[in-house]
Amino acid sequence: MENVEKYELTILFEIYRDWISEIDFYQNEIDFLEELLSQHLIAIKKPAYNNISDQLIQNITQIKALLIHIKSIIYTQNKLLSVIIENNSRGEDTFEKNHLLLMADFKNLINKVKEIKLSVYTILKDVLKKNKQKRLIQ
Repeated sequence: MENVEKYELTILFEIYRDWISEIDFYQNEIDFLEELLSQHLIAIKKPAYNNISDQLIQNITQIKALLIHIKSIIYTQNKLLSVIIENNSRGEDTFEKNHLLLMADFKNLINKVKEIKLSVYTILKDVLKKNKQKRLIQ
């Protein structure tokens, strides 16, 4: 367990707890972005945005599913970690393999959340700017 030995097994419980906390935060952020998009959906559906709203909504739906999936994997890893600690190392190979995959999935998730946030913020910033310009002209 070369890579996992860098951490004491009990520290991994804390790492997983922190990851769950981050995922909960991201779930709230994604819900907020989804609500924000829905409030400006008519403006975003205009041809000027090439109907990018459909793609954003699809991406948000995928990220929501990914958040749930990774959270489930973390809970499973936590259970396996408990078994390893109780049984003095039985199951370490499976745990290490799953842990490495989970680390990669978690990093990928964070990047996807950042990408969708940037996309939503960029488009909404443009929509709000155009709305402000229209009001100033009138």
